[in-house]
Amino acid sequence: MIVTNDRSKFPQFVAWAAFLIYVVTLAHGVTLGSLSLTAKVAGWDWLPLANRPLTWLLTLPLHLLPAGWIPVALNLFSAALAALTLGVLARSVELLPWSSVPAEKFFWARKFPVLVAVAVCGFEFHFWSEATAMSGELLDLLLLATAVCCLLKQRVDAKEGVWLGRAAFVWGLGMAENWVMLVTLPLFIVAVMVLRGLGFFRADFIRQMLLRGLAGFSIFLLLPLVNGLAPYSPWTFGEAWLETFKATKSVFHSLYYNFWSWHRLLTVLVLMYFLVPTLPCFLKLQEEDLDNKSELDRLQAWIFMWLRVALLLACVWLAFDPAVGPREIVRQQLGVVLPLLTFTYVNALGIAFLAGGLLFAAKVPTQRLPHSAVQKVNFFFRRNAFSLLGGVAAVVVLALLVRNLPVIITQHRQPLEQFGETVARSLPSGGGIVLGNDEVKLSLLRAALAQRADKNSWPTVNLKLILNGKYRAGLERMSPRGWLAAGAGELNPAEAIRL
Repeated sequence: MIVTNDRSKFPQFVAWAAFLIYVVTLAHGVTLGSLSLTAKVAGWDWLPLANRPLTWLLTLPLHLLPAGWIPVALNLFSAALAALTLGVLARSVELLPWSSVPAEKFFWARKFPVLVAVAVCGFEFHFWSEATAMSGELLDLLLLATAVCCLLKQRVDAKEGVWLGRAAFVWGLGMAENWVMLVTLPLFIVAVMVLRGLGFFRADFIRQMLLRGLAGFSIFLLLPLVNGLAPYSPWTFGEAWLETFKATKSVFHSLYYNFWSWHRLLTVLVLMYFLVPTLPCFLKLQEEDLDNKSELDRLQAWIFMWLRVALLLACVWLAFDPAVGPREIVRQQLGVVLPLLTFTYVNALGIAFLAGGLLFAAKVPTQRLPHSAVQKVNFFFRRNAFSLLGGVAAVVVLALLVRNLPVIITQHRQPLEQFGETVARSLPSGGGIVLGNDEVKLSLLRAALAQRADKNSWPTVNLKLILNGKYRAGLERMSPRGWLAAGAGELNPAEAIRL
Protein backbone atom coordinates (compact mmCIF):
# COMPACT_ATOMS: atom_id res chain seq x y z
CA MET A 1 0.00 0.00 0.00
CA ILE A 2 1.30 3.47 -0.92
CA VAL A 3 0.66 6.46 1.35
CA THR A 4 0.60 9.79 -0.47
CA ASN A 5 1.92 13.09 0.84
CA ASP A 6 -0.22 14.06 3.83
CA ARG A 7 0.52 17.76 3.35
CA SER A 8 -0.51 18.02 -0.27
CA LYS A 9 -1.81 21.47 -1.19
CA PHE A 10 -3.21 20.30 -4.49
CA PRO A 11 -6.80 19.80 -3.21
CA GLN A 12 -6.80 23.45 -2.08
CA PHE A 13 -5.79 24.61 -5.56
CA VAL A 14 -8.53 22.42 -7.03
CA ALA A 15 -11.13 23.96 -4.72
CA TRP A 16 -10.14 27.56 -5.53
CA ALA A 17 -10.10 26.88 -9.29
CA ALA A 18 -13.53 25.26 -9.10
CA PHE A 19 -14.92 28.16 -7.10
CA LEU A 20 -13.76 30.67 -9.73
CA ILE A 21 -15.35 28.64 -12.53
CA TYR A 22 -18.66 28.42 -10.69
CA VAL A 23 -18.65 32.12 -9.84
CA VAL A 24 -18.22 32.96 -13.53
CA THR A 25 -21.21 30.76 -14.44
CA LEU A 26 -23.26 31.71 -11.35
CA ALA A 27 -27.00 32.29 -11.55
CA HIS A 28 -27.72 35.96 -10.73
CA GLY A 29 -31.13 35.28 -9.23
CA VAL A 30 -33.59 32.55 -8.41
CA THR A 31 -34.05 29.43 -10.51
CA LEU A 32 -36.77 26.81 -10.33
CA GLY A 33 -34.50 24.59 -8.23
CA SER A 34 -33.40 27.31 -5.81
CA LEU A 35 -36.78 29.04 -5.43
CA SER A 36 -38.05 26.97 -2.50
CA LEU A 37 -35.00 27.38 -0.26
CA THR A 38 -34.55 31.03 -1.25
CA ALA A 39 -38.14 31.79 -0.25
CA LYS A 40 -37.52 30.24 3.18
CA VAL A 41 -34.26 32.11 3.80
CA ALA A 42 -35.52 35.44 2.47
CA GLY A 43 -38.73 35.24 4.48
CA TRP A 44 -41.06 35.17 1.49
CA ASP A 45 -42.56 31.90 2.72
CA TRP A 46 -44.81 32.26 5.77
CA LEU A 47 -43.67 28.86 7.10
CA PRO A 48 -40.09 28.50 8.40
CA LEU A 49 -37.85 25.53 7.72
CA ALA A 50 -39.03 22.48 9.67
CA ASN A 51 -36.08 20.24 8.76
CA ARG A 52 -32.49 20.64 7.41
CA PRO A 53 -31.11 22.22 10.61
CA LEU A 54 -27.53 22.56 9.36
CA THR A 55 -28.73 24.42 6.26
CA TRP A 56 -30.72 26.77 8.51
CA LEU A 57 -27.71 27.36 10.77
CA LEU A 58 -25.23 28.03 7.95
CA THR A 59 -27.60 30.39 6.12
CA LEU A 60 -28.59 32.26 9.28
CA PRO A 61 -26.08 35.13 8.67
CA LEU A 62 -27.74 35.79 5.30
CA HIS A 63 -30.80 37.13 7.12
CA LEU A 64 -28.73 40.24 7.83
CA LEU A 65 -28.62 41.03 4.10
CA PRO A 66 -31.33 42.93 2.21
CA ALA A 67 -33.88 40.47 0.82
CA GLY A 68 -32.93 41.35 -2.75
CA TRP A 69 -29.34 40.21 -2.19
CA ILE A 70 -30.20 36.84 -0.69
CA PRO A 71 -30.66 34.87 -3.99
CA VAL A 72 -27.16 35.78 -5.21
CA ALA A 73 -25.67 35.24 -1.74
CA LEU A 74 -27.20 31.77 -1.59
CA ASN A 75 -25.85 30.93 -5.03
CA LEU A 76 -22.37 32.06 -3.97
CA PHE A 77 -22.70 29.86 -0.90
CA SER A 78 -23.63 26.94 -3.15
CA ALA A 79 -20.55 27.60 -5.31
CA ALA A 80 -18.41 27.48 -2.15
CA LEU A 81 -20.01 24.18 -1.11
CA ALA A 82 -19.33 22.72 -4.56
CA ALA A 83 -15.71 23.87 -4.44
CA LEU A 84 -15.23 22.34 -0.99
CA THR A 85 -16.79 19.09 -2.19
CA LEU A 86 -14.36 18.92 -5.12
CA GLY A 87 -11.47 19.68 -2.77
CA VAL A 88 -12.55 16.78 -0.53
CA LEU A 89 -12.90 14.60 -3.64
CA ALA A 90 -9.34 15.47 -4.69
CA ARG A 91 -8.02 14.56 -1.24
CA SER A 92 -10.03 11.32 -1.23
CA VAL A 93 -8.53 10.29 -4.58
CA GLU A 94 -5.05 10.90 -3.18
CA LEU A 95 -5.92 8.56 -0.29
CA LEU A 96 -7.26 5.73 -2.45
CA PRO A 97 -5.48 2.37 -1.92
CA TRP A 98 -2.92 2.58 -4.72
CA SER A 99 -0.48 -0.34 -4.95
CA SER A 100 2.11 1.88 -6.61
CA VAL A 101 2.46 5.47 -7.76
CA PRO A 102 4.92 7.13 -10.17
CA ALA A 103 8.01 8.85 -8.83
CA GLU A 104 7.80 12.44 -7.58
CA LYS A 105 9.26 13.78 -10.82
CA PHE A 106 6.15 12.56 -12.70
CA PHE A 107 3.96 15.23 -11.10
CA TRP A 108 1.14 15.28 -13.65
CA ALA A 109 1.05 11.49 -13.83
CA ARG A 110 0.58 11.39 -10.04
CA LYS A 111 -2.17 14.02 -10.20
CA PHE A 112 -3.88 12.56 -13.26
CA PRO A 113 -6.54 10.57 -11.30
CA VAL A 114 -7.33 13.66 -9.19
CA LEU A 115 -7.82 15.89 -12.21
CA VAL A 116 -9.98 13.30 -13.98
CA ALA A 117 -12.24 12.80 -10.96
CA VAL A 118 -12.65 16.52 -10.30
CA ALA A 119 -13.39 17.31 -13.96
CA VAL A 120 -15.92 14.51 -14.40
CA CYS A 121 -17.72 15.41 -11.17
CA GLY A 122 -17.43 19.20 -11.42
CA PHE A 123 -18.57 19.49 -15.04
CA GLU A 124 -21.39 16.95 -14.76
CA PHE A 125 -24.61 18.81 -15.55
CA HIS A 126 -26.57 18.29 -12.33
CA PHE A 127 -23.56 18.98 -10.11
CA TRP A 128 -22.80 22.15 -12.09
CA SER A 129 -26.43 23.27 -11.87
CA GLU A 130 -26.50 22.78 -8.10
CA ALA A 131 -23.14 24.54 -7.76
CA THR A 132 -24.45 27.70 -9.42
CA ALA A 133 -27.96 27.83 -7.92
CA MET A 134 -28.54 26.88 -4.28
CA SER A 135 -31.06 24.14 -3.56
CA GLY A 136 -29.42 22.52 -0.53
CA GLU A 137 -28.39 19.25 -2.20
CA LEU A 138 -24.68 20.07 -2.19
CA LEU A 139 -24.49 20.39 1.58
CA ASP A 140 -25.77 16.82 1.83
CA LEU A 141 -23.11 15.65 -0.61
CA LEU A 142 -20.35 17.57 1.20
CA LEU A 143 -21.20 15.81 4.47
CA LEU A 144 -21.13 12.41 2.78
CA ALA A 145 -17.85 13.20 0.98
CA THR A 146 -16.24 14.40 4.22
CA ALA A 147 -17.22 11.24 6.08
CA VAL A 148 -15.83 9.05 3.29
CA CYS A 149 -12.60 11.07 3.26
CA CYS A 150 -12.26 10.54 7.03
CA LEU A 151 -12.63 6.79 6.52
CA LEU A 152 -9.93 6.83 3.83
CA LYS A 153 -7.72 8.91 6.09
CA GLN A 154 -8.16 6.39 8.90
CA ARG A 155 -6.96 3.64 6.57
CA VAL A 156 -3.57 5.31 6.06
CA ASP A 157 -3.27 7.06 9.43
CA ALA A 158 -4.68 4.76 12.10
CA LYS A 159 -4.39 6.84 15.28
CA GLU A 160 -6.61 4.92 17.69
CA GLY A 161 -9.73 5.70 15.72
CA VAL A 162 -9.31 9.50 15.63
CA TRP A 163 -10.53 9.75 12.08
CA LEU A 164 -13.26 7.20 12.72
CA GLY A 165 -14.57 9.42 15.52
CA ARG A 166 -14.61 12.41 13.19
CA ALA A 167 -16.37 10.34 10.54
CA ALA A 168 -19.00 9.30 13.11
CA PHE A 169 -19.61 12.94 14.08
CA VAL A 170 -19.99 14.03 10.44
CA TRP A 171 -22.24 11.04 9.71
CA GLY A 172 -24.42 12.07 12.64
CA LEU A 173 -24.70 15.57 11.19
CA GLY A 174 -25.61 14.06 7.84
CA MET A 175 -28.34 11.85 9.31
CA ALA A 176 -29.95 14.94 10.87
CA GLU A 177 -29.72 16.80 7.55
CA ASN A 178 -30.64 14.27 4.85
CA TRP A 179 -32.13 10.83 4.42
CA VAL A 180 -29.30 9.37 2.30
CA MET A 181 -26.87 9.06 5.20
CA LEU A 182 -29.61 7.71 7.45
CA VAL A 183 -30.51 4.98 4.97
CA THR A 184 -26.85 4.10 4.31
CA LEU A 185 -25.91 3.94 8.01
CA PRO A 186 -25.44 0.12 7.80
CA LEU A 187 -22.82 0.63 5.06
CA PHE A 188 -20.97 3.08 7.29
CA ILE A 189 -20.98 0.58 10.16
CA VAL A 190 -19.61 -2.16 7.86
CA ALA A 191 -16.84 0.20 6.67
CA VAL A 192 -15.87 0.97 10.27
CA MET A 193 -15.82 -2.75 11.08
CA VAL A 194 -13.48 -3.43 8.15
CA LEU A 195 -11.13 -0.62 9.16
CA ARG A 196 -11.18 -1.38 12.87
CA GLY A 197 -11.10 -5.18 12.73
CA LEU A 198 -11.69 -7.00 15.99
CA GLY A 199 -11.14 -3.73 17.85
CA PHE A 200 -14.59 -2.68 16.64
CA PHE A 201 -16.21 -4.92 19.27
CA ARG A 202 -14.52 -3.23 22.21
CA ALA A 203 -17.12 -1.66 24.49
CA ASP A 204 -15.22 1.63 24.91
CA PHE A 205 -14.82 2.04 21.13
CA ILE A 206 -18.53 1.40 20.49
CA ARG A 207 -19.44 3.85 23.26
CA GLN A 208 -17.17 6.57 21.83
CA MET A 209 -18.53 6.11 18.31
CA LEU A 210 -22.12 6.25 19.55
CA LEU A 211 -21.47 9.40 21.58
CA ARG A 212 -19.80 11.18 18.67
CA GLY A 213 -22.52 10.13 16.27
CA LEU A 214 -25.19 11.34 18.69
CA ALA A 215 -23.28 14.60 19.18
CA GLY A 216 -23.56 15.25 15.45
CA PHE A 217 -27.17 14.09 15.26
CA SER A 218 -28.13 16.37 18.17
CA ILE A 219 -28.41 19.26 15.71
CA PHE A 220 -31.75 17.66 14.78
CA LEU A 221 -33.13 19.29 17.95
CA LEU A 222 -32.22 22.79 16.80
CA LEU A 223 -35.13 23.69 14.52
CA PRO A 224 -37.95 22.41 16.77
CA LEU A 225 -36.50 24.49 19.60
CA VAL A 226 -36.07 27.60 17.45
CA ASN A 227 -39.48 27.31 15.78
CA GLY A 228 -41.19 26.56 19.08
CA LEU A 229 -39.60 29.39 21.06
CA ALA A 230 -39.43 32.14 18.40
CA PRO A 231 -41.84 35.00 19.29
CA TYR A 232 -43.46 35.18 15.83
CA SER A 233 -43.48 31.47 15.01
CA PRO A 234 -46.68 30.13 13.39
CA TRP A 235 -46.37 27.05 15.63
CA THR A 236 -46.54 26.46 19.35
CA PHE A 237 -43.70 24.56 21.02
CA GLY A 238 -45.48 21.24 20.63
CA GLU A 239 -46.56 21.96 17.07
CA ALA A 240 -42.96 22.82 16.11
CA TRP A 241 -41.78 19.39 17.22
CA LEU A 242 -44.69 17.76 15.46
CA GLU A 243 -43.97 19.62 12.20
CA THR A 244 -40.32 18.54 12.26
CA PHE A 245 -41.26 14.89 12.77
CA LYS A 246 -43.95 15.17 10.09
CA ALA A 247 -41.43 16.61 7.61
CA THR A 248 -39.03 13.74 8.31
CA LYS A 249 -41.82 11.18 8.10
CA SER A 250 -43.02 12.69 4.82
CA VAL A 251 -39.60 12.13 3.22
CA PHE A 252 -39.49 8.45 4.17
CA HIS A 253 -43.16 7.99 3.31
CA SER A 254 -42.46 9.37 -0.17
CA LEU A 255 -39.38 7.17 -0.57
CA TYR A 256 -41.24 4.05 0.50
CA TYR A 257 -44.40 4.50 -1.55
CA ASN A 258 -42.99 6.29 -4.60
CA PHE A 259 -40.00 3.99 -4.96
CA TRP A 260 -39.86 0.81 -2.93
CA SER A 261 -43.54 -0.11 -2.63
CA TRP A 262 -44.77 0.80 -6.12
CA HIS A 263 -41.52 0.82 -8.11
CA ARG A 264 -39.38 -1.83 -6.43
CA LEU A 265 -37.77 -2.99 -9.67
CA LEU A 266 -36.90 0.61 -10.55
CA THR A 267 -35.29 1.10 -7.13
CA VAL A 268 -33.19 -2.04 -7.50
CA LEU A 269 -32.14 -0.97 -11.00
CA VAL A 270 -30.98 2.46 -9.77
CA LEU A 271 -29.08 0.86 -6.88
CA MET A 272 -27.34 -1.46 -9.35
CA TYR A 273 -26.03 1.60 -11.18
CA PHE A 274 -24.32 2.63 -7.94
CA LEU A 275 -22.46 -0.69 -7.95
CA VAL A 276 -20.78 -0.04 -11.31
CA PRO A 277 -18.21 2.50 -10.00
CA THR A 278 -17.49 0.34 -6.93
CA LEU A 279 -16.70 -2.86 -8.85
CA PRO A 280 -13.03 -1.85 -9.39
CA CYS A 281 -12.46 -2.23 -5.64
CA PHE A 282 -13.03 -5.98 -6.08
CA LEU A 283 -10.83 -6.35 -9.18
CA LYS A 284 -7.22 -6.04 -8.07
CA LEU A 285 -4.98 -5.20 -11.00
CA GLN A 286 -1.58 -6.89 -11.06
CA GLU A 287 0.92 -4.03 -10.83
CA GLU A 288 4.29 -5.79 -10.60
CA ASP A 289 6.65 -6.86 -13.34
CA LEU A 290 5.23 -10.00 -14.94
CA ASP A 291 8.36 -10.97 -16.88
CA ASN A 292 9.14 -13.85 -14.56
CA LYS A 293 5.53 -14.96 -14.22
CA SER A 294 3.89 -17.83 -16.02
CA GLU A 295 1.82 -17.42 -19.16
CA LEU A 296 -1.33 -18.06 -17.11
CA ASP A 297 -0.47 -15.24 -14.68
CA ARG A 298 0.22 -12.83 -17.52
CA LEU A 299 -3.05 -13.79 -19.25
CA GLN A 300 -4.96 -13.29 -16.01
CA ALA A 301 -3.39 -9.85 -15.51
CA TRP A 302 -4.20 -8.95 -19.13
CA ILE A 303 -7.85 -9.99 -18.68
CA PHE A 304 -8.18 -7.99 -15.48
CA MET A 305 -6.61 -4.95 -17.12
CA TRP A 306 -9.03 -4.92 -20.04
CA LEU A 307 -11.96 -5.64 -17.75
CA ARG A 308 -11.05 -2.48 -15.86
CA VAL A 309 -10.79 -0.63 -19.17
CA ALA A 310 -14.35 -1.73 -19.96
CA LEU A 311 -15.54 -0.58 -16.53
CA LEU A 312 -13.77 2.74 -17.01
CA LEU A 313 -15.57 3.31 -20.31
CA ALA A 314 -18.89 2.39 -18.67
CA CYS A 315 -18.33 4.91 -15.86
CA VAL A 316 -17.36 7.64 -18.33
CA TRP A 317 -20.47 6.86 -20.37
CA LEU A 318 -22.64 7.24 -17.24
CA ALA A 319 -21.08 10.67 -16.58
CA PHE A 320 -22.88 11.94 -19.70
CA ASP A 321 -26.29 11.08 -18.21
CA PRO A 322 -27.36 8.66 -21.00
CA ALA A 323 -30.95 7.85 -21.87
CA VAL A 324 -30.68 4.51 -20.05
CA GLY A 325 -28.91 6.05 -17.05
CA PRO A 326 -30.44 6.23 -13.56
CA ARG A 327 -31.68 9.83 -13.77
CA GLU A 328 -33.39 9.38 -17.11
CA ILE A 329 -35.00 6.11 -16.01
CA VAL A 330 -36.41 7.79 -12.89
CA ARG A 331 -37.59 10.79 -14.93
CA GLN A 332 -39.34 8.65 -17.52
CA GLN A 333 -40.96 6.31 -14.99
CA LEU A 334 -41.88 8.78 -12.23
CA GLY A 335 -41.87 12.14 -14.00
CA VAL A 336 -39.42 13.68 -11.50
CA VAL A 337 -35.83 14.83 -11.99
CA LEU A 338 -33.52 13.71 -9.20
CA PRO A 339 -30.02 15.23 -9.11
CA LEU A 340 -28.52 12.00 -7.68
CA LEU A 341 -25.35 13.90 -6.76
CA THR A 342 -24.20 10.95 -4.65
CA PHE A 343 -24.07 8.85 -7.80
CA THR A 344 -22.07 11.57 -9.58
CA TYR A 345 -19.57 11.61 -6.72
CA VAL A 346 -19.22 7.84 -6.46
CA ASN A 347 -18.89 7.58 -10.24
CA ALA A 348 -16.07 10.15 -10.21
CA LEU A 349 -14.26 8.18 -7.49
CA GLY A 350 -14.64 5.01 -9.55
CA ILE A 351 -13.27 6.69 -12.68
CA ALA A 352 -10.29 8.01 -10.72
CA PHE A 353 -9.51 4.61 -9.22
CA LEU A 354 -9.78 2.88 -12.59
CA ALA A 355 -7.78 5.45 -14.56
CA GLY A 356 -5.12 5.77 -11.86
CA GLY A 357 -4.78 2.02 -11.45
CA LEU A 358 -4.30 1.52 -15.18
CA LEU A 359 -1.80 4.37 -15.42
CA PHE A 360 0.22 3.39 -12.36
CA ALA A 361 0.33 -0.26 -13.41
CA ALA A 362 1.65 0.79 -16.80
CA LYS A 363 4.53 2.60 -15.08
CA VAL A 364 5.94 -0.77 -13.89
CA PRO A 365 8.75 -1.53 -16.37
CA THR A 366 8.89 -4.70 -18.39
CA GLN A 367 12.09 -6.15 -19.80
CA ARG A 368 10.86 -9.03 -21.89
CA LEU A 369 10.27 -8.30 -25.55
CA PRO A 370 6.73 -9.09 -26.67
CA HIS A 371 6.16 -12.19 -28.76
CA SER A 372 2.48 -13.05 -28.75
CA ALA A 373 -0.31 -10.69 -29.82
CA VAL A 374 -1.46 -10.37 -26.20
CA GLN A 375 2.05 -9.36 -25.10
CA LYS A 376 2.36 -6.84 -27.93
CA VAL A 377 -0.91 -5.15 -27.01
CA ASN A 378 0.07 -5.08 -23.35
CA PHE A 379 3.54 -3.73 -24.19
CA PHE A 380 2.08 -0.99 -26.41
CA PHE A 381 -0.36 0.10 -23.70
CA ARG A 382 2.37 0.23 -21.06
CA ARG A 383 4.60 2.43 -23.22
CA ASN A 384 1.81 4.82 -24.22
CA ALA A 385 -0.54 4.66 -21.23
CA PHE A 386 -0.21 8.29 -20.15
CA SER A 387 -0.69 9.60 -23.69
CA LEU A 388 -3.68 7.35 -24.34
CA LEU A 389 -5.41 7.99 -21.03
CA GLY A 390 -4.57 11.70 -21.15
CA GLY A 391 -6.02 12.01 -24.63
CA VAL A 392 -9.20 10.20 -23.65
CA ALA A 393 -9.54 12.36 -20.52
CA ALA A 394 -9.10 15.55 -22.55
CA VAL A 395 -11.79 14.46 -25.00
CA VAL A 396 -14.17 13.56 -22.16
CA VAL A 397 -13.68 16.89 -20.36
CA LEU A 398 -14.07 18.86 -23.59
CA ALA A 399 -17.23 16.90 -24.43
CA LEU A 400 -18.68 17.64 -20.98
CA LEU A 401 -17.95 21.34 -21.40
CA VAL A 402 -19.42 21.51 -24.91
CA ARG A 403 -22.49 19.56 -23.83
CA ASN A 404 -23.26 21.23 -20.49
CA LEU A 405 -21.89 24.79 -20.55
CA PRO A 406 -24.41 26.20 -23.08
CA VAL A 407 -27.27 24.61 -21.15
CA ILE A 408 -26.02 26.06 -17.86
CA ILE A 409 -25.73 29.55 -19.36
CA THR A 410 -29.18 29.31 -20.95
CA GLN A 411 -30.67 28.03 -17.71
CA HIS A 412 -29.28 31.06 -15.85
CA ARG A 413 -30.58 33.73 -18.21
CA GLN A 414 -33.26 34.29 -15.59
CA PRO A 415 -36.51 33.57 -17.47
CA LEU A 416 -38.12 33.02 -14.06
CA GLU A 417 -36.86 36.27 -12.65
CA GLN A 418 -37.86 38.09 -15.84
CA PHE A 419 -41.39 36.83 -15.29
CA GLY A 420 -41.44 38.35 -11.79
CA GLU A 421 -39.94 41.62 -13.03
CA THR A 422 -42.52 41.85 -15.84
CA VAL A 423 -45.36 41.43 -13.36
CA ALA A 424 -43.79 43.94 -10.96
CA ARG A 425 -43.44 46.55 -13.73
CA SER A 426 -47.07 46.11 -14.70
CA LEU A 427 -48.35 46.98 -11.22
CA PRO A 428 -49.88 50.47 -10.99
CA SER A 429 -48.46 53.11 -8.68
CA GLY A 430 -49.93 53.70 -5.25
CA GLY A 431 -49.71 50.17 -3.88
CA GLY A 432 -52.31 47.46 -3.32
CA ILE A 433 -52.60 43.71 -2.89
CA VAL A 434 -51.69 40.94 -5.34
CA LEU A 435 -53.94 37.87 -5.11
CA GLY A 436 -53.02 34.53 -6.63
CA ASN A 437 -53.25 30.78 -6.17
CA ASP A 438 -49.86 29.73 -7.63
CA GLU A 439 -47.15 29.87 -4.96
CA VAL A 440 -44.31 29.64 -7.50
CA LYS A 441 -45.51 32.72 -9.40
CA LEU A 442 -46.14 34.61 -6.17
CA SER A 443 -42.62 33.79 -4.94
CA LEU A 444 -41.14 35.04 -8.21
CA LEU A 445 -43.06 38.27 -7.81
CA ARG A 446 -41.79 38.61 -4.23
CA ALA A 447 -38.23 38.12 -5.52
CA ALA A 448 -38.73 40.93 -8.04
CA LEU A 449 -40.41 43.24 -5.52
CA ALA A 450 -37.51 42.69 -3.08
CA GLN A 451 -35.30 44.65 -5.48
CA ARG A 452 -37.57 47.73 -5.33
CA ALA A 453 -37.66 50.55 -2.80
CA ASP A 454 -41.46 50.19 -2.43
CA LYS A 455 -41.30 46.43 -1.89
CA ASN A 456 -43.87 46.59 0.94
CA SER A 457 -46.45 48.41 -1.16
CA TRP A 458 -47.66 45.24 -2.85
CA PRO A 459 -48.07 42.30 -0.44
CA THR A 460 -48.87 38.99 -2.14
CA VAL A 461 -51.63 36.71 -0.88
CA ASN A 462 -52.09 33.04 -1.67
CA LEU A 463 -55.85 32.50 -1.95
CA LYS A 464 -55.43 28.78 -1.29
CA LEU A 465 -54.20 29.58 2.23
CA ILE A 466 -56.39 32.56 3.13
CA LEU A 467 -58.74 30.37 5.21
CA ASN A 468 -55.83 29.43 7.50
CA GLY A 469 -55.67 31.65 10.59
CA LYS A 470 -51.94 31.15 11.05
CA TYR A 471 -51.31 32.19 7.46
CA ARG A 472 -53.30 35.39 7.98
CA ALA A 473 -51.37 36.04 11.20
CA GLY A 474 -48.17 35.80 9.18
CA LEU A 475 -49.58 38.26 6.63
CA GLU A 476 -50.44 40.66 9.45
CA ARG A 477 -46.87 40.56 10.75
CA MET A 478 -45.38 41.20 7.31
CA SER A 479 -47.98 43.72 6.11
CA PRO A 480 -50.47 44.99 8.74
CA ARG A 481 -53.73 45.55 6.88
CA GLY A 482 -56.33 43.98 9.17
CA TRP A 483 -55.95 40.38 8.01
CA LEU A 484 -57.22 39.17 11.38
CA ALA A 485 -60.30 41.40 11.35
CA ALA A 486 -62.49 38.41 10.59
CA GLY A 487 -60.94 36.43 13.48
CA ALA A 488 -57.73 34.53 14.19
CA GLY A 489 -59.26 31.10 13.59
CA GLU A 490 -60.23 29.24 10.46
CA LEU A 491 -62.56 31.07 8.05
CA ASN A 492 -65.32 29.65 5.93
CA PRO A 493 -65.41 30.59 2.22
CA ALA A 494 -68.06 33.31 2.70
CA GLU A 495 -65.97 35.00 5.42
CA ALA A 496 -62.91 34.81 3.21
CA ILE A 497 -64.76 36.48 0.35
CA ARG A 498 -65.89 39.33 2.61
CA LEU A 499 -62.31 39.73 3.88
